[in-house]
Amino acid sequence: MANMIILNIQQAMAEGKWLEALDHNVTAVNIIVALLIVAVVLMINKRDNFAKKNFVLTGILILLAGYGVYMRGYWWEGTQCSVFALGLRPLLSAIEMFAGHNDLIEVDPSCKESAAYMTMFAIAHTAALAFTSVFTLQFFKYNLKNWWMYGKAQMLEHIDDGLYVFSGITERTLTLATDIRANHKNAVIIITDMYEGNNGEGASTQSAFVRMTSRRDLLEQAHAIGAIVRRGRSVFGRKRERANTDAATLMNVRRRTADESLNFTGVDKLMMKTDDTCFFIFGEDENQNISTVLRLQKSSCMKYKGSKRIFCLVNSAQGNALFEKDSVDDVEIKVVDASSLSVALLSNAVKRDTGKMVHEYEFHPVNFIDIDTENALATSQFNALVLGFGDTGTNALRWLYEFGQFQYADEEMASQFYVVDENINKIRGSFLAKYPGLTTENSGIKYINEDYNTEAFWTWLEGRIEKLNYVVIAVGDDERDITLAVDIYEFAERHRKNLEKFRIFVCSYNDENYERLYEIARRLGNITIFGSTTEIFKEHYIMEDFLLPLSQNFYYNYERQRIKGTASEAGTLEQFKKKTPEECWDERHRNRNKGDDSRKRKESNLKVERQESQDRVNALHIYTKMMISGGRDRAIERYAEVTGALKQKMTREEIFERFPYFLNLSRLEHLRWNAGHKTLGYVPLPDGEQIEGGKSCDEIHKWHKCMVPWEALSMDYKWYDSLVVLTSYYLIKKAANE
Repeated sequence: MANMIILNIQQAMAEGKWLEALDHNVTAVNIIVALLIVAVVLMINKRDNFAKKNFVLTGILILLAGYGVYMRGYWWEGTQCSVFALGLRPLLSAIEMFAGHNDLIEVDPSCKESAAYMTMFAIAHTAALAFTSVFTLQFFKYNLKNWWMYGKAQMLEHIDDGLYVFSGITERTLTLATDIRANHKNAVIIITDMYEGNNGEGASTQSAFVRMTSRRDLLEQAHAIGAIVRRGRSVFGRKRERANTDAATLMNVRRRTADESLNFTGVDKLMMKTDDTCFFIFGEDENQNISTVLRLQKSSCMKYKGSKRIFCLVNSAQGNALFEKDSVDDVEIKVVDASSLSVALLSNAVKRDTGKMVHEYEFHPVNFIDIDTENALATSQFNALVLGFGDTGTNALRWLYEFGQFQYADEEMASQFYVVDENINKIRGSFLAKYPGLTTENSGIKYINEDYNTEAFWTWLEGRIEKLNYVVIAVGDDERDITLAVDIYEFAERHRKNLEKFRIFVCSYNDENYERLYEIARRLGNITIFGSTTEIFKEHYIMEDFLLPLSQNFYYNYERQRIKGTASEAGTLEQFKKKTPEECWDERHRNRNKGDDSRKRKESNLKVERQESQDRVNALHIYTKMMISGGRDRAIERYAEVTGALKQKMTREEIFERFPYFLNLSRLEHLRWNAGHKTLGYVPLPDGEQIEGGKSCDEIHKWHKCMVPWEALSMDYKWYDSLVVLTSYYLIKKAANE
């Protein structure tokens, strides 16, 4: 039998009748079809790396096969004479194969009578449907797992580790969700899977195929960490009204109410089982994120017991930070600004070590200068360059300006900061309106309107590359960023004597490029990539105020030092010692919004914000003071020297004269304090103006009478700076003994 089939096929082929060879040998055709179907299904369902890498290729081959089949089938009547139609119609029909649809009715009748053609037609459609079925089955598998996990969560009497609800399956949400799972094993994590569908009431094979194609890997990651993925637009998307009238009514789109949405996803039922619910609104559209927050606030579910926190991804520099102040009762709103967090990683990289927070300060400006530790003076100039003046660039400049201030051995020397952007003249106006103290005059900042590709820029850079220490590149595009970084690095190699005190920091905007950027930086050296989602979206950055414990500790110990040296408050010292740092911080924090009218309330709020921000910076600046003092052990020795002199009742003037390093550190602290207030928008008290009540600061006008050179301060105000130094020394000693 087999020999006869082969002979018939060979005879037909010898006569040039290829299709007829299959037309008259159905058995052979069936064998071929069966083998092809088995091969396709096995290749699609295999879970090894080879199958995954060739999954897309398999789909393309099936698409091309379908295209060829339909091309032959449409080669008749009007289509045969139209190149345009003959090119597009087969493609559309081939695509529809994956949705289980066929256009056999439009195929040439002679083809329908050919067993060979119909065999190829069947093979192509079977392969396409098998390809799509894999996605459909996986989608069903994910649904079953979601139903099972959600059912288990509903059966819990109480969710002890908290409920975490994320908007959309994205790299950001999965990165944070993974970190939360690592820290909270029993937490319930829900991720809403947004998609465009038909009212969220079922899904066609085609829509399931599209969703699974784009989100397959993300869904696998979500289930790997035990997250419950809830389908639908929920509170984060839209709902299309059902209507049986006209198309205009059908296109009417409205938003779900928050209660409808939370009920639709089942979140409301779980909120009743926990004392801590967190929502993460991390969409790309900032307006949509704010709108979602406002709707969530109005939900009746927010009146359930326990705390509710809403984390909203927006740009805090655009006034969106005001929404944080809108927190009421048990609903707290937290603005998450990715650009601010990127720069925060430069100032203070935090990691967990045996359950404790470990703060690292590798990239502080103090590490890029030469120091006379005996006198606590900088002997080389700090020079920073910021390329790109977008959100990340402006945050980088503000941080560098405050932490890049030093007391120099050469009194004529001062830190220099350069900002280069081809659109600087268009964008610096609004920046300087908000931070008027950061104008070019007397600030050490120069704003340069220049394209990075021009000869003028590289000529300018050649004259300064030898003294540059710190280069931040944030032009808004990964490709331009890394290309510019490599060019500047090679330029520095040619024009500098060494690269010892020189480093380039490149902002990563797209996580897909991070690995490539990282490898380029690693191979060259002296280049650091920052700002990636994997670094930023960690629980201790997004959810925890990772600087709060340090800030509370600094404020508490500063107040102890201040009260100890104030005769009028000496009696309150023992009472103060009975409080914890957290209690002291909260006591001051409660002073916000106090006053008889709106102006007084705003003034008190701004005052507390300014004081808290300074305590945070002072906590970070301890490292700078320690390094300029010669390290931890030397700082501890000097703390003993100064406190010993105070116990001997030496005057402040005598202490400054006896310990020049202490005087220089106090002067440095005043430089930092001045710069810090400028980055908050404050300016010196204008000539002829007075502040009501004899206070030192007008929070509304942002005037401060202490924003003057060190020499112009009274000794009492000079000693406030010295107390910051003493507190820093004390905390260094305390940390060494723990």
